[in-house]
Parts: sequence; C-alpha cells; structure tokens
Amino acid sequence: MRWSMPSTLFAVAVLAIPACKGDKSLCDRVEDRLRDCGLLSEGRFECQEFEIDEWDCLVNCELDATCEEIRAIECDDEKVASVTECQQDCMKRLGFTCKDGSEVLLGLQRCDGDEDCDDGSDEADCPTFQCKDGKATVMQYQTCDWREDCDDGSDEAGCPGFVCANGNRVTADSVCNGRRDCLDNSDEAGCPVFTCRDGKQEISEALHCDGDEDCDDGSDEAGCPPVAELVCPSS
Repeated sequence: MRWSMPSTLFAVAVLAIPACKGDKSLCDRVEDRLRDCGLLSEGRFECQEFEIDEWDCLVNCELDATCEEIRAIECDDEKVASVTECQQDCMKRLGFTCKDGSEVLLGLQRCDGDEDCDDGSDEADCPTFQCKDGKATVMQYQTCDWREDCDDGSDEAGCPGFVCANGNRVTADSVCNGRRDCLDNSDEAGCPVFTCRDGKQEISEALHCDGDEDCDDGSDEAGCPPVAELVCPSS
C-alpha cells in the first residue's frame, strides 16, 4: 500500500502546516524541536501556515520522537518504526483510502478534480454545486477557485478574497505581497514600500528580506538575517 505523506519534518516545516498545541503553533514547535536537537542553523525559520489536519498529525508523530530518531529521519533518510506506525495511523484515521486499497491519500486530495487513486475512486460521488440561474451544475471543488464556471458567476459569489478594481477576484493573501495578482495591480495599491539605498527604486515591503535581491543595488537584502537551514552532523 502506498501512502501520500510528507517525507521529512524539515520538508514539511518549510511548506508547512498550522496547528496549536498549547500556546505555540506547529511551525514554532517544529523550529524549537529542530533547534533542541541541534539540526537547525541560526537564522529565521521560514514556515508558511495552512490547514491540513493529516499533516498536523503526521508532523506531531515526528515531534514526539527522540533527537536521535529525528536525526536519522532528517539526515539519513531512515525509517523509524514507531514514527512510521504513528503516521500510518494518522492516514488511516484522517486520510482517504482508495477503493481498491492500493493507496491512502491526504483528505484534501479527495474530490479535488485530479484522480490520484489508480481506480479513480477519490473523484467518485463528489458533491456538486447548482448554479444560481439553474442552467448548469459544476463540481463543488470549482466553487471559490477564482474561476467563474457558472455562466452567471454564482460559483464565485460571496467567496472570501480581494476584489480587484476591474472586478476580478484574488486570494486575500495576494494583497501587498509584492506581486501583481490583479491585472490592474490594484492588490498592491497603497501598500508599504521599501526604498532602495540608491533612492532610485521602491519595492514592496513584502520583498524586503525575502531572500531575493529585488533592488538593483541589492540593498533590500543587506543586513537581513539568513534563512535557517537543516544542519546534519558529519559522519
């Protein structure tokens, strides 16, 4: 049986997943654990947050392992029986098992428009959405996906996000991210800016200290803390 699960704690953290255990997010706890085990260099720990219940469970399995076990997984790509068993239990409880039993998927892969199971069972019997004008039915996953699939646009009505000046809609995190997501660039209007050292160029503050030089003189990355990296002991 195949399991669709992240391979290592550090790989997951850099992608990463939200969750709270006590007062700390999962990102904070991943960083603390890697640092406690001496596996993280100095610098800022990059960790984006989004909700995937299975991954929260999967990561917690490794967080509960010993430093020696985490080191074996992260640095030597070894399997640790107790962690593997815990993660397989997470997938059984929270994931989706293909009808033919060949694979267990993350729940978000169910009814997402892509057949991940060999038998296509992850896309069978999926919920639908009736367009408001009654002329068409679309798949539920096509609602609030930033594309109008209903002729009357009702599959995108009332969805969270940011409405561009031209009427298009983008995700809320597109606002002030330093990228033109609206064709009219209205998602970047009025956002904080960083003035490059030469005074000739301004960039979005979101691009300041992001690891890439956006100023022609590179001043947006000057003096910024480095990005933390996985550090493995030499053999």
